[in-house]
Amino acid sequence: MARLDKLRLLFLPLGAALILAGCGGAPVQPPSMEQAQRKFSANDPYGARTELLALLKANPADGKAHLLQGRIYLVLGDGIAAEAEILRARETGIAVGETHHLLAHALLLQGETTRALREAASADGKYKAAGLRIAGRTQAAMGDNAAALRTLEDGIALDAADAGLWADRGRVLLATKDAAGAADAAKHALAIDARNVDAMMLNAEIARGAGEPERALGWFDRALKIFPRHVPAMLGKAALLGDVGQPQAMLDLAREVLQLDAKNPYALFLEARHAVAKRDYPAARDLMQQTGTALDRNPAAMLLNGEIALRLGNNEAAIEAMNRLLATEPGNNSARQTLGIAQWGVGDALSAVATLQPLADRNLASREAIGILAKAMESLGDKRAMAYATRAKLPNPRLVADQLVAADRALKAGRWSEAVRRYESLRGEIGKRDPMVANNLAWAYFKSGDVARALPISAEAYRTAPANASIADTHGWLLHVSGKDRARGLAVLRDATKAAPANLTIRWHLAQALAEQGHKEEARRELAALIAAPAFAEKEQARVTLARL
Repeated sequence: MARLDKLRLLFLPLGAALILAGCGGAPVQPPSMEQAQRKFSANDPYGARTELLALLKANPADGKAHLLQGRIYLVLGDGIAAEAEILRARETGIAVGETHHLLAHALLLQGETTRALREAASADGKYKAAGLRIAGRTQAAMGDNAAALRTLEDGIALDAADAGLWADRGRVLLATKDAAGAADAAKHALAIDARNVDAMMLNAEIARGAGEPERALGWFDRALKIFPRHVPAMLGKAALLGDVGQPQAMLDLAREVLQLDAKNPYALFLEARHAVAKRDYPAARDLMQQTGTALDRNPAAMLLNGEIALRLGNNEAAIEAMNRLLATEPGNNSARQTLGIAQWGVGDALSAVATLQPLADRNLASREAIGILAKAMESLGDKRAMAYATRAKLPNPRLVADQLVAADRALKAGRWSEAVRRYESLRGEIGKRDPMVANNLAWAYFKSGDVARALPISAEAYRTAPANASIADTHGWLLHVSGKDRARGLAVLRDATKAAPANLTIRWHLAQALAEQGHKEEARRELAALIAAPAFAEKEQARVTLARL
């Protein structure tokens, strides 16, 4: 089941070229079959499945309908149902040679890698490239990325116009940490087929890995525009929304998936993740229990299970879960921290110290974990306990520095949702005493469309540091654009411009506020000066504004 989960998450989507490879030249079918074909081609596998269920009920010996239903189940990630339909298609007149690559795919979804490779190797003729694609994906699922790349390249040599082969090659390259090669493969795939969802999903994962969540969300949205109920894209987007501080949006999308697939383990995991964020640990436990063994080897799910067990007082289960995770990911500091806290919970002070002290000494431990370390040391009579107890009351300097760098990077790159999440997290660690953090948070909220949240935070920053030109600019501009107090906003923008007359961004805000509040002559002077400034980047918009006065 663990392998099946991995396959669902990483390799579920298959391009139409592969799926339709065994279905060419079909004669005119009865209306329900035509409708099923139409819906399937329009990326509506759920509607197509319904049509075929009715057709097969009336005519269970329709081999073409069984074959199409098998392809539909492949798209939906149901390997067992797909295998049954493909075998039934063979029994009802479909040539075995047309189905080797499809049956191999069904076996792969079930984690039957040896059988999948054998079946894929039987694909021949016009299905040979499709068979190589499944063989390559199977080798990747088995952890042999080098063999997978060779196999996929053999497939591309046979059919260089198969966008799916390029997308799968890119996914394997990404697994080997070759993001540049993966991006190039995705580019090839989209050049062949601009609507290839697999390539869009690949680009989303590349962007996510590069720390560009806004770009990743854009790719997920493009995929969902083409294939509205594409479960892997829905789940990928949902997880990313949770990462960038939109837990309710994550939950809503996960629940949409559960309406399509009530037992989808990753959607249940995301719902449990939301419950943990709300500190509803019993609900989170119940949700994770519904996943069965499907996520037993998923590191994020293992970590969540450990956290749930810890917060419910089941320290032994938390220790077991974290030891299993650390056996495969020894560098997982979150797991090590949870382990140390659980070790203290069962009264094993020596182990708790051994686990937590290296994290604390490298500034990688939370204040909670450092506090536990201090208690464990005190119980052992260790004189260093007091020093750690004092540290537990202070922000972690390394975590603060890392959070600040990441937040500033997100702000600079225009990743507003991520910036909001990171600055909020930073304020949770250091409090509200830093006016520049508050200023940047206010700007990130504003740019993400939440002026109501931005205004009080910008006011807070301005009260603390009214002489700071950047802070004054943010607050003045928000007062103006929100309509909260436009006259006051203009006054604050004037002060900001006096404090930093060479700052063209501040002067541009002032010029716009002047123009929009009817101060035409002063606005004209400011706009003319900006247009004449070599470094000013908004000249065209300034000219448009000037022409309107």
